[in-house]
Amino acid sequence: MWIAEHAEAARDFLVEASDAITAGKRLNAAEMLWGAAAHAIIAVAQDRGWPFHYHRDLTSTAKNLAFEYQDWRMWDGIKAAEQCHIYFYHGRMHDGTLDDSFPLVRYLVGRLLALIN
Repeated sequence: MWIAEHAEAARDFLVEASDAITAGKRLNAAEMLWGAAAHAIIAVAQDRGWPFHYHRDLTSTAKNLAFEYQDWRMWDGIKAAEQCHIYFYHGRMHDGTLDDSFPLVRYLVGRLLALIN
C-alpha cells in the first residue's frame, strides 16, 4: 500500500470504529481504532523513509514523533490504540476504557495525517 492508501484506511477505520461503538460491537471498534492508528503511523513512516513493518516500528515512530513535536497527546493516542489492540484479543484493557480511547486515537490519527507531505 502507498502513503495515500494508508491515510485513507486510517480515516475509514475511524468511521468504522465510531459505527461499531454505536452498534455495540466493541471488539470490532477496538480493532478498527488500532487499525486507524497503525495505518496513520505507517503513512508517516513511509513518508519519512522510516521502518514500518513491525509493531515495534510503529510504536517507535509514534514515540519519536511525540518527542519531535513535544505533543504528548500523540503518545497518549498510541498507548490508547495499543490498549484497543489488547482489548480485541483479550476482551479487557489494562488502562483506560474503549470509550476514553476513541478521542485519543482520533486525535493521533488527525495529527499524524497532517504531517504527511
